[in-house]
Amino acid sequence: MKTLILIFACLSFLSSLSFAADKAQVIIVKGNATKLSPGDMKATPVKRGDWLIEDTSIVTHEKSFVKVKFRDRSTMNVGPKSKVVINKLPAEKANMVNLLTGMINAEVQKTSNKKSKTKMLIKTRTAVMGVRGTKFQSIYNAENKRTSLVTIEGNVAMVDKKEEPKETIEEKKIEAKKTEVTNKPAPKPKVDEVDELNKLFEKSENVVEVTEGRFSGVGGDTTKPSAPVKIAPKQYDAMAKSVGSTKKASEVMRATEKEIKLESSKSLTGTKAAPKAGGFVDFNTGLYIPPTEDAKLDKKTGTYETKDIGKVDTVTGDYIPPKGIKVDAVKGFVIDKKEVAKLASNEDRDELKKTLSKLTKVNKEIKKQVVVNKIENKASSKKSGWGPKDHGLTVKLIPYSEQLTVENELSNSEADFYTSEANWVIVTWNQNWNDKWFSRLRLGDQKYKVDDSDTEVFEPDNNDDDRSYVSVGVGKAINPKMKVFADYVERGESFVVPSFDDNSSQAGVALERVTIDYLDVSVEYTHGIVRGFDLTSMASIQLGNSEAPTFNEKERSDMFGIVLESSAFYSFKSNLGLNSSLRYHRHVAENSDFTFTRNSLGLGLELVWDI
Repeated sequence: MKTLILIFACLSFLSSLSFAADKAQVIIVKGNATKLSPGDMKATPVKRGDWLIEDTSIVTHEKSFVKVKFRDRSTMNVGPKSKVVINKLPAEKANMVNLLTGMINAEVQKTSNKKSKTKMLIKTRTAVMGVRGTKFQSIYNAENKRTSLVTIEGNVAMVDKKEEPKETIEEKKIEAKKTEVTNKPAPKPKVDEVDELNKLFEKSENVVEVTEGRFSGVGGDTTKPSAPVKIAPKQYDAMAKSVGSTKKASEVMRATEKEIKLESSKSLTGTKAAPKAGGFVDFNTGLYIPPTEDAKLDKKTGTYETKDIGKVDTVTGDYIPPKGIKVDAVKGFVIDKKEVAKLASNEDRDELKKTLSKLTKVNKEIKKQVVVNKIENKASSKKSGWGPKDHGLTVKLIPYSEQLTVENELSNSEADFYTSEANWVIVTWNQNWNDKWFSRLRLGDQKYKVDDSDTEVFEPDNNDDDRSYVSVGVGKAINPKMKVFADYVERGESFVVPSFDDNSSQAGVALERVTIDYLDVSVEYTHGIVRGFDLTSMASIQLGNSEAPTFNEKERSDMFGIVLESSAFYSFKSNLGLNSSLRYHRHVAENSDFTFTRNSLGLGLELVWDI
């Protein structure tokens, strides 16, 4: 009898071990969190010591987290406002967790008793991560559908979830052919999801290895996660400390000469491979906040140091945006109305405007990471793939003063005429097709009057004609700071020619307006941001052979012009700004009777709106 009791006790103990092998245990709970096990109709509070079986979901609320320990001694922290499902807990294969929303950080033991190389699989809606032994943090934001990863120790493999191994595609083709021959579908084999996901890392050509101290993200229509980029050393040190790592940024981010050359060649928006290193990761949205254009490169770590984009909590590593600003999951940087209401002084409000101006270009880079919602995706899928990526609209007023010198080739004499009132109003519609190519259409109208205090100027009845401005052009970005444009221009031009008024029997001069056309080739160079203003210089050459007045009638005349312009752009909203400019224009038209030389100087004021 004692022997039977002993055998029964041993069997019960072995059975309990076997049953516990496919469980995980809650070891820490802070705040409010609930769990829902398979078959349960109602969620129950998570308690320390709870055993979690496969397909159990955990939901944490604000300022709450849950720490779970697996049988292979790996641990996972479920962050605030998160939802995860513990999908699979096989004895010999990788544990599998589905991150539905929010953030997790985990420590996976290299000495795990799992026989597979991959010790843990993390799934989101847009990515799969394979872990072989490391400390890392992963974020999935359901609003922008972006998966983000920061590796703290070791490395994590990451691949787009939509990716399918070539081998699997070929297998499907073979099965399809079998079905055509037999007219009967082949029986579907039993699929092990863990094995299928492991195939992605073995067969896919788009796997990205994210090593320690680096960030990568994926989402939307991309087929490959972004190239890993080093995060801000201060944020890395805080994150490492928070998960018990002894690693330091100075060790894991020690830069090579190759890395320094690569970072030195990057613009504000980086390259197609990766943005500038040294940015912050926003844990709430999963977005990477790149450094500003004027950030300085630290050659020790190969990262850029900048104070303008915010700071980090030195204890948790959380990103803290600049005062009065918050990060929206879809829009990027936006004004935090609650915080702005607390700004009492005008100095604080002025400082906020300057900060927003500096962050305008950074915000454009952030928005490139964002994936639109389902409704927007459906609407865009109906549109043709051809078309501009985005648009801009500007309205520019250019008041100017001009000196027009008229040389009479027959009498070998010349006279100078000055404007009493002159300005252009020009509306520009810009189309950005991609990162390098763009086009523009400009329409305008002119007001032009000559000072007649010294010399009487006759104006014909139809002098309101030929005052318009029309141009179409294309442009290309040569490098991050330089752009070139080529525009075909048709515009009204005013000429002063000798005339005789029959009614007054008095000699004088007449103002004639003529439509001229020419090719305008220009170069723009962006200097950078100084005290909140984005400074740009422009130079252009105008070449043409158009009509100009003679003594008897108009004739084709050689024309040449140059334009020099300096401008300062100030953004007072993320998509709205004001551009002020100083402009010098010299234009010469020459024919058999006259040489017209005009020198004009003007101030431009332009309202810029990103549509």
